[in-house]
Amino acid sequence: DQKNNRQVEQHSEKLIELYRLTGQEEKYREELRFRVCSCYLRDLEYVKKLRKVLAEDEWPTLLQELLRQNTGRDIYYELLAYGEQWQRLFEKIRDKNRLDLMERYAKAMCGWAADKVPECYTEMLKDAMQQASNKNEYRRVVGYLSGLRDCPNGEEAVSSLVAYWR
Repeated sequence: DQKNNRQVEQHSEKLIELYRLTGQEEKYREELRFRVCSCYLRDLEYVKKLRKVLAEDEWPTLLQELLRQNTGRDIYYELLAYGEQWQRLFEKIRDKNRLDLMERYAKAMCGWAADKVPECYTEMLKDAMQQASNKNEYRRVVGYLSGLRDCPNGEEAVSSLVAYWR
């Protein structure tokens, strides 16, 4: 039941803080792992704390486990970005045609593929504009141009799109 799950999370969070304050490193690490792997992830706060205390070779395995557990949730995309899994992030955003996520992660992904990301972003925007059927939808699509502008050659891509739409 949701109330009990939230109570478990709260108790775990208190234990994490107490173990940290009292220097019980092993218990701190174990409780962080429990909080991250067994409780609902709303954000990456505890993931980041756990990563700091993991051995370097443990992180990739934990990341894969978290990705498996959180498929289909928005935190999945945050995990991919935090884990610098740019190829997977790009493919998921492209395959799901999620302009909101492309806007959010385009700048970071451009460091991985400076040509691929703006090209895909532009195609997604063209498709969205073709599917827009009213003024509000047009406004929503045009709002995503700011994310494209942040990419390398983004100003040029935006100008090209505007010309294409006219």
